[in-house]
Amino acid sequence: MTLAAAVVLNVIVFQLSPLPHRSFFALLALAASCYLLIWPGLRLFQCRERSIAMALFNRASYYPPVMLPWC
Repeated sequence: MTLAAAVVLNVIVFQLSPLPHRSFFALLALAASCYLLIWPGLRLFQCRERSIAMALFNRASYYPPVMLPWC
């Protein structure tokens, strides 16, 4: 639930920003968020194993550095 909220809020922030081509950046942020947060989160929801939780943690650790250059 909170992963989905983070993704939605991130897309909203990019849409409200004064960046040129903000829709393109919002789409890139959505794609990166799905790859780094949503898919591993859904996998954890299905399996509920410790190794999958660690995989989600590892991918989520890359989320801030991936989002930082676009700001």
